[in-house]
Amino acid sequence: MSGRLESGEFHDVLIFSAFVTSSGTQRLAPGLRDVVRTGGRVRALIGVRNGLTSLQAVGDLLAAGVEVWGLDTGGSSLYHPKIYALRGANAGWVSVGSSNLTGDGMYRNIETNTILELNLGTRAELATFSEIIRWWDRFGTAYPQNTRRIRTEDIDALFRDDVLADEVAVSRRISGGIRTSGGGRGRLAPDVPRISVPALPPISGQRAVKTRPQGGLPAREEPSLPTPTQQTRFFAMTLSAHDASKPTGTKGTSELSLPRPATEFFPPMSVTSRKYPDAYFNVRLNDGQQASVVEYRIWERPSGEVAGHADLRINVKHDTVDLATPGGADIILFETTPEGVGPAYDVWVISQNDPNHAALLRRCTHTVVTRGAAVTKRYGFF
Repeated sequence: MSGRLESGEFHDVLIFSAFVTSSGTQRLAPGLRDVVRTGGRVRALIGVRNGLTSLQAVGDLLAAGVEVWGLDTGGSSLYHPKIYALRGANAGWVSVGSSNLTGDGMYRNIETNTILELNLGTRAELATFSEIIRWWDRFGTAYPQNTRRIRTEDIDALFRDDVLADEVAVSRRISGGIRTSGGGRGRLAPDVPRISVPALPPISGQRAVKTRPQGGLPAREEPSLPTPTQQTRFFAMTLSAHDASKPTGTKGTSELSLPRPATEFFPPMSVTSRKYPDAYFNVRLNDGQQASVVEYRIWERPSGEVAGHADLRINVKHDTVDLATPGGADIILFETTPEGVGPAYDVWVISQNDPNHAALLRRCTHTVVTRGAAVTKRYGFF
């Protein structure tokens, strides 16, 4: 859909979505903004008071110039459509299916959508598109007490009234072997496969080396180690038992050891008021049901004597470790996000029960011995 929005071909956009989060809105925002900026109109009728549609997502839509309407059923039933309709001078594009306006719904999950590409110069196809517009109009007349316009000044009050969720405040807890997701949407047993990870690119040959400024860090030459490239989107690494040992409520810092080449994948570090070089950055932490924004810190310990020795640390916070299996063997997966569309990375913790685990493990073609515990971990860039 984002490519269609950015084509400049459409001037009228209708969005019907049950659940809306920033992982979806931030990726569509540039295209939506382009439609509005060129004189077009974008309207969104979204589900609210469902424990998932967030104040961050609504803020993204409003900032892009979208006319946002919320449908609040009061909990008696669930507003559940997923329809996206784009209209141009002579062309129409419609998607009807199962994809919510979330990162998982638009980009990760296995979803089913029927796509209609319409020639609005023909009477029958114009009538099809016009019916969607009439359906929009009927919502306001059929449910006047449930449908309301949302403006920027309304967001704080809607959050206080539990109409909109706060993605930053969403918590993940493991209790008694059951993982609970926010918003009262039920429970997800840990042995249920979570499959909402991105499709992986094909394995290819060596590409040109990507370079990033290192903020004053000494240059290192380690030709035997893999290095991220300009095309690298993913970094995956196995988690040890130690990595998984600091969930919420456990004393200590939730840190992971990293291989030396990871300095080329993550933001450049610099020496600040702290003792060692470091950098802070936000990630969107996904658990297959929802996502929240978490601040990570990467920092460097004094150099090891052996090339490839893990003298890097990344503080992933207890939120991340809460998703890991005690005893280790999960894989943490980072995906870089497009510039200017929110947090720098999407992050998943992939358990051995997840059908994606084996494919990711095959991508972890290199090993590193972590400091202290002398544990060998596998990792890869692709």
